[in-house]
Amino acid sequence: MLIQAASLGNKLGLETMSKFTIAAQNSDKANLITLFAGNTGGAYQVMAGLKPSTHFLKVEIDRNTGKTMDVNTASIETTSWGIWGHRFGLTKMMDHFKDRDLDAELVNFAMASAPISNAYTSEAMAILSTPESRSSTHKEVLWRVRTLVDPGLGHHSAGFKGAELDIPTYRGKKMLVSSVVIGRTFGLDTTQMYTGKLGHFSRRVGKFNGNRKPWIGLVGDNDTLQAEKVAAWQAHNARPDVLNKFEISNESVIALANAVHRRLEAQPIRTLDTLNI
Repeated sequence: MLIQAASLGNKLGLETMSKFTIAAQNSDKANLITLFAGNTGGAYQVMAGLKPSTHFLKVEIDRNTGKTMDVNTASIETTSWGIWGHRFGLTKMMDHFKDRDLDAELVNFAMASAPISNAYTSEAMAILSTPESRSSTHKEVLWRVRTLVDPGLGHHSAGFKGAELDIPTYRGKKMLVSSVVIGRTFGLDTTQMYTGKLGHFSRRVGKFNGNRKPWIGLVGDNDTLQAEKVAAWQAHNARPDVLNKFEISNESVIALANAVHRRLEAQPIRTLDTLNI
């Protein structure tokens, strides 16, 4: 029934911005639960097409200490052999959808149609209201931003398409990364990115001033980056007339962490843990 509801929603064109948060128990540690915040529409969370992919904010919470243990990105991609979930491995989320003729968008709709769990909702909201939750979320968001901008840590990616990868660019004394990267990494839509506190750090250059070149074809022998291709890629993405940018600073990271926390507090929590599909 869940898959049928998702398929009907997709056929009716109900991909207009429906946010959802779904929880899953970690399979290896009983004290850990993972929240996935997604959206059934929007350019940041859903890459449509013949082989669509979808992206989720992933937040791992310790129910004993109330601390956020990890802030990351999960994604589902549609391949020639079916769907492939990235960073769902310590939960049984993707087990519900294996051996089915589905694409990433249909799975996304199914997750958005999962039943609301009063138990998960009350537990998550109680945890999120604690100072331990807020401070640890700030710490993990800071770390995730560092993986985007610090070459010593490597560059953050979820999935085969590298849709979250970016190289920071500099204008004057300001460091900036693509708004797409920030939106996909932290589960934020364009409205959130360009209004309120986050809007102060966003640099809009227009919608049709060029495409974001994907992070592909930049690796040579022995998985090493080819410097000349990286330089050309960065030069394109650094152009002021091509990509919307987000400024990286102490203030913007705090605003991002607050936005992530508000995103998790904004909705009741759904789950598939107790559903036998």
